[in-house]
Amino acid sequence: MQNNSISSNETVEEAQIIGADCTTKKIEESEYYNCVFRNCHFNDATLKKCSFDTCTFEHCNFNMCKLTDTTIKSCKFLSSTLVGVDFTKTKVNLVFQVVFRNCNLGFSLFSTLKMIGSTFVACNMEEVDFAEAKLDESIFHFSDLSRAIFNHTDLRKTDFRGAHNYTIDPRNNFLKDAVFSEPAVMSLLDSLGIKIAEPPEQDTEN
Repeated sequence: MQNNSISSNETVEEAQIIGADCTTKKIEESEYYNCVFRNCHFNDATLKKCSFDTCTFEHCNFNMCKLTDTTIKSCKFLSSTLVGVDFTKTKVNLVFQVVFRNCNLGFSLFSTLKMIGSTFVACNMEEVDFAEAKLDESIFHFSDLSRAIFNHTDLRKTDFRGAHNYTIDPRNNFLKDAVFSEPAVMSLLDSLGIKIAEPPEQDTEN
């Protein structure tokens, strides 16, 4: 089944929703299961008490979208823009586990969320707030974490290989068994006041 619109109080299963424009609209109490959303627009929209279960969003825009008491479960966001989205307003019962690939998540909020095992691959994550979030066993491959906030964040067994521009204070975060790659891993020393320098020339004088 293929749709090109989204409305309140509907239940949709296994549909392709293409080109729906919900910009500035308010969608309430709708449920979507195993749906694919492609080229849809949710900029400045309000999604209230909606549910998205095992859905995929491709080339969609969610800039400044409000997710009031909305459930997002096992969803994938591919090549989509989600700037300034407050994910802490979603309805989270246990674990908020999502996949983001090639997405712009700049200035979004994930603070305090349980996001164990989530995936962020090749994403722009400028000034994203992860304070007090549980991100253990998550993946941040090749993502730009410029000025992202990590404070009392659980990053145990998290994989940062290929990620860059992050600033993480080892004293204020949980990093046991986290994986990093060079040269970005050297930034972990910044908060400790440690400097890396070349070894001095060997003294050959007798």
